[in-house]
Amino acid sequence: MHIPARPTVGLVLLLVTSFSLLLSPGCINVSNWADVSISRGDDGIETVVIENRVLFIKYGRDGTKQQRRYDRMVEFRLKPADTVLAAGLDGRHTTGDTWFYRLTDACVEYDGAERKTVRLDFGNGARIEHVSIFKDAGVVRIDYEGGGHNLDYRIKGGRYVIYGSEPWQQMNNWTKKYPTLQDDVTYSGSYFRSDGNMKFKNAGPLDYHGSMIMGVYGSNGLGVGLVLPTKKVKWLKLIGNLGFERWTSGAHTAYLYAVTGGPEELISSGKTLADGRIPVFNTE
Repeated sequence: MHIPARPTVGLVLLLVTSFSLLLSPGCINVSNWADVSISRGDDGIETVVIENRVLFIKYGRDGTKQQRRYDRMVEFRLKPADTVLAAGLDGRHTTGDTWFYRLTDACVEYDGAERKTVRLDFGNGARIEHVSIFKDAGVVRIDYEGGGHNLDYRIKGGRYVIYGSEPWQQMNNWTKKYPTLQDDVTYSGSYFRSDGNMKFKNAGPLDYHGSMIMGVYGSNGLGVGLVLPTKKVKWLKLIGNLGFERWTSGAHTAYLYAVTGGPEELISSGKTLADGRIPVFNTE
């Protein structure tokens, strides 16, 4: 698929790229199609920027030194549309340890012809994740070394789509709680929970080939999707039409991606990723 200079209806998934600045021991430089820049401060990494022709992704500080620091993906920009789609992705929740959020080290650990991977260290080893991008693809893969409480929110658009949501809500008798996912969704209780008092503790219709597929989109078709391994999700909440809150267990892989084609594309692209394929696009 051709990605034009200006947005049209069609798939545009996440991206990232190369490296510049000081390198930690064992880190490498990135070649060819990727670009990563890392800014270091007195108390660790200030920002990590990963970009290609499709997306601009920035990890950085959400908050000041006087407040609780939340180092996470503070900008997820779709470059052809010149639009920030989300400002609070991949944030780890914790119970008072502000250092846990702090991005203390980063480096490019793999520089392949089709994939580049950046290792992010939060809290001097408290949380390690490996963020990968792929040539001419709008997909970001995040390999977490452990589970925990994550927030993916501040997504623009306000409309949810979740694979299997209609039969799932009927099974749980939620016709009043969630008439449709396009209505205002309040932040209360779990949408799915494998360890609680849900009527159905297994994912049932929410599962597609071992994955959960979900996203938030706007009337213009722009949106952000999330794919998670079903067996690793302990619970999932909807954050007031802004995104998702999740608790996962153990090491696992998640995908974040952007679309221009609304709910249909969020589901179809999520299925492609769940089936182990990375969409590749012509950016010329």
